Amino acid sequence: MNMLVRHVLRSVLVIRYRLLTIALICASTFGVLVGAYSAIDSLFSTVEDIQSNAAMAELEVIFAPEDLINLPAFDDIDGVTAIHHRLLMPGLAPLGGEQPVAGLMVSAPAQDFLAVNRLKVLQGRLPEAMETTGIALERNCAQFHGKGVGDRFNFTAGRAEYPVEVIGIVESPEYLVAPLNPSVYVPSNGSLCVLFADQALMHQQLGFSAINSLLFSLSPDASLAQVKQRITERAQSRLAVDYVLPRQEQFSQKFLELDLNTFKVFLPTVVLIFALSSTLVVFFLMYQWAKEERPLIAMFLTLGYSRRQVACAYGLPALMLIALALVLGCGFALFDMYAFGLNYARAIGMPEPQLMFKPPYLWRAGLLLCGTVALGMYLPMRSILSITPMDALRDVGAGQEQTLALRMVACLRHIGGPFWFRYSLRNLLRSWRISLVTVLAMSASIAITIAFYISLTSMERTAISNVERDNWSRVVDLDVAWWDEDIARLNGLAPGSRWSTFVKGGAQVSGQGQLDNASLLGIEPADGVRHVNLMEGRMLLDGDLEALVIERRIAIAQGVGPGDRLTLKVRGNLYPAKVVGVFSGALPGEIITTRRFAQRMLALDEQFTGAYLIDAGSSGLDDAAIYALPGVVRVTSKQNIVASILEISSHIWVIIHISALMSIAIALLFAITSMNFSIVGRRGEYGVLRILGFSDRSVSLIMLCETLSIAVVAGIVAIPLGYGLGAVLNHRLTDVWFKINTDPAFSDFWRVILPALVIIPFAAMPAIRHVFRIPAVDTLKLRNFG
Repeated sequence: MNMLVRHVLRSVLVIRYRLLTIALICASTFGVLVGAYSAIDSLFSTVEDIQSNAAMAELEVIFAPEDLINLPAFDDIDGVTAIHHRLLMPGLAPLGGEQPVAGLMVSAPAQDFLAVNRLKVLQGRLPEAMETTGIALERNCAQFHGKGVGDRFNFTAGRAEYPVEVIGIVESPEYLVAPLNPSVYVPSNGSLCVLFADQALMHQQLGFSAINSLLFSLSPDASLAQVKQRITERAQSRLAVDYVLPRQEQFSQKFLELDLNTFKVFLPTVVLIFALSSTLVVFFLMYQWAKEERPLIAMFLTLGYSRRQVACAYGLPALMLIALALVLGCGFALFDMYAFGLNYARAIGMPEPQLMFKPPYLWRAGLLLCGTVALGMYLPMRSILSITPMDALRDVGAGQEQTLALRMVACLRHIGGPFWFRYSLRNLLRSWRISLVTVLAMSASIAITIAFYISLTSMERTAISNVERDNWSRVVDLDVAWWDEDIARLNGLAPGSRWSTFVKGGAQVSGQGQLDNASLLGIEPADGVRHVNLMEGRMLLDGDLEALVIERRIAIAQGVGPGDRLTLKVRGNLYPAKVVGVFSGALPGEIITTRRFAQRMLALDEQFTGAYLIDAGSSGLDDAAIYALPGVVRVTSKQNIVASILEISSHIWVIIHISALMSIAIALLFAITSMNFSIVGRRGEYGVLRILGFSDRSVSLIMLCETLSIAVVAGIVAIPLGYGLGAVLNHRLTDVWFKINTDPAFSDFWRVILPALVIIPFAAMPAIRHVFRIPAVDTLKLRNFG
């Protein structure tokens, strides 16, 4: 090891804390990129693994209940390898709470539970053939409601009651995430209890083999689009088809796809801000080090070392920095991955994910880390290569102040205040470039977290506002359609109550050479039960006959807008209609029309499938009274929806709080590096002030005031910057999910800025201690008194 390398290594030991600071900031960038993206991919992989191992059906056809003997043949369709039939029966499961829970009985041949959509037994066993009371209970319901093997209750469907006994707790690949309500795209733990039973249980009650769901397994080389079209045409020849759902459109898969895409909108902004901060910190500290080493580098050149040898030796700290940042970054990434992945999984009630680092993100983050350090080292290395042997004889401690800095300092004569305040401002203006970069970097670190808070608050408020604007307090779903005169049963629950009925069902949108699934809702426009976030056109009016308001994804997929014609295929029949509005909603593929038009399409003339409670009357109405009516399978209040939105948001808030701590830590580390750079560079001035009789308190106040001034200005700049970034994030979120109105709360700003203002001034403490440790004799040797 030659003298040059030994010197560089000793110098590295001196600046070890600077290198550690740089490594921590660079590691945070590495950790966010690897940890968050790996967590998102692991969540998708967990769902994919569960569904693949469970032989999840590639296609499901849902239709009105029909006798098994009336089922058309599908075996001759190329690509179909297996067909399984079952009955999905909605109902209620009284599980000991204040209200019964919405339930779904899945009855199928017992052997099918191990053949398709396989159930994973967590406790007990699966139902056996011809078993008429034993059921397997889905794990989310069992866990949330505290049910186990051996528990008994009566499952209610319409006016019929089915005594059942829990013989097993299972995990189903279909119900990894439980929806609060099919019309509300919000998951809620324990909101849906799924029961799995042998077909004998329902056959015993009904007297025939009723089915309303077909599961299709396809060969690996089959074209899903072509097979789906053939199956749809065949099914519609005999069945009243509502939906033809590929596995990717199943609720768990679709919700994860939409919701996790929102995080992918956030992450590039986070990585960009952190990478920029890392680059600036590398430049600041390494440039300062190169400046300090300038006479020694000139000496080595005088001793005969080549510029190439000097560059290689002084490049060693960059390699050490990368190695240290990689080690620390893996630790940060592990923390980020588990903090994000586990919190998110708990929020939506899915099984615990198998979290692991994804190699593509590791090497991308590694390249970003190397690029960040290389970019930050460019100017310091260029400065090193510009050194000549003559620099060994020059004084590099004193420098010339620029004209602009002198002019700004001159303006301070008109500003009053104590000496330490004016002197600190003078120092900031003298090194205005460093001050400006510090302010921008710190404000960017703070602003990105403010933007996260603004975006999540806006998402929360927009979703809640969309619900609260609707003119109803509860929505009631029925197991089967009721006749219009049966509304008297609901009216009789409370004198003076007022209800608005609706019909709901499945449809396909025909156009662009494909059939897209859609959720059809027919309402009375005059009752104001739905207020959508319109992007184009208008809402439905009473006089509309064959008019539609469509969700924007359908409009984009079909290439239509207000005034265009659109054809709906409902239960095998085609219905042309006019699009009058396009809206942004959380439920993908929703179509809203008038109740009369929906009744005609769904063959439900003078019938309804649910009702909105507009006015509960003077005496009021509680959920228990509504659930007491036979046929009611779900009662959802606005409070339920708002609570579910807040529940899932509460877990996301945990992730945002972690991001806030990281961004404040980044701002603090940046403040430490930049302020040390400035204060230590002026240590001679502070030493002379002490020699002239200024107290340590006055000198400390100068340095603290510099740091606090930077923090205050950074906080002020972060307010409009954070709002602007939040608006950009909301705009991008609109593209991947639903339209979000930027609506920040005051707390979105102060919860980030206030901790930053309290913590960041402590960044000056290491530099203050360093200044006070310099003896007066050594101060006089520095020769740069300013």
